[in-house]
Amino acid sequence: MKALKWIGLALLAIIATPFLLGLTLRAVKPAPPPPGELIDVGGYALHLNCTGPEDSDYTVVFEAGAGVSSPNYYWIEANVSEVARFCIYDRAGLGWSEESGLPRDSETIAKALHRLLDEAGVKRPFVFAGHSIAGLYSRYYIHLYPDEVAGLVLLDPSHPNQTERLGFSPDAAFEKLAAMIRMMQFLLKSGLIELYDPRMTEAAAPWLSDFPAEVQEQIRWTAKRPSNFEAWIRETADFEKAAAQAAANRTLGDLPLIVVSATKPLPEGLYPNGADTRTTQEAIVAMHEDIVSLSTRGEHFEVPTAEHMSLVQERANAEIAAGYIRRLLDRLHENKDGE
Repeated sequence: MKALKWIGLALLAIIATPFLLGLTLRAVKPAPPPPGELIDVGGYALHLNCTGPEDSDYTVVFEAGAGVSSPNYYWIEANVSEVARFCIYDRAGLGWSEESGLPRDSETIAKALHRLLDEAGVKRPFVFAGHSIAGLYSRYYIHLYPDEVAGLVLLDPSHPNQTERLGFSPDAAFEKLAAMIRMMQFLLKSGLIELYDPRMTEAAAPWLSDFPAEVQEQIRWTAKRPSNFEAWIRETADFEKAAAQAAANRTLGDLPLIVVSATKPLPEGLYPNGADTRTTQEAIVAMHEDIVSLSTRGEHFEVPTAEHMSLVQERANAEIAAGYIRRLLDRLHENKDGE
């Protein structure tokens, strides 16, 4: 009987050790310093990182995808900042930014960004660039502040009607992602993610090793920050409200616009209802044509080597994407010189 007791205690110790070790590592490991600065926007602070020449004609302001923190866009930043001022920020709860407790609809996001640019002294008009859900947020920003944006570049953007057009129910689409996020939250709270993060293995993230060591550390840390998961869920939960607001902007007039589509299908099983990934990707690209048609000066380009995230995370694809931002800057300079 005593032997069984000791065996039980030994098993408990074996099971508990990884949890305790992970929680200890999380408690003692310092957070990497933010590459930019924290700026108060009315009761909470947002992280803004600006690089590149301060005297450039246009500043590029970059909006990240849902639940994605700014270091993931390092290759785009590094490429564009060679020729223009480049400012990327973290929305509330993401990256180094503080949680706001506010909704994640397009109007709230746009007004927070507007306040941030005011406080940071970013001159207007600026070139707006963004990825994924930025297709909604930027569209509504232009609706609120039409004279502040000189051009728009959207990388594999969301479409206001995409849930309906793809045949997904909003609840199913949310629950698919939320289930994955909750599993990651469990690993985080248990401490196990400090010992093994399945998202950051060589097999799951082969692109990560190409980043400078400092940026790798930033990506790993922001991906494990508790508020990052909460912000991701909130942005996903408010997607339909954000989409409805973005749809209010029915035209971009003659605003220079470039839409870039990642045409490589995602792996099977990532969409709700078991949707076929190739058919779904083709439908998404067709919706991007709709977005291009919002402007009389719209252009559409496809990147066949890229999936939705590899378009911005894999160096070769990200540099292609950055090239389209530079293309729009060149167009603006040509128009300015021709005046």
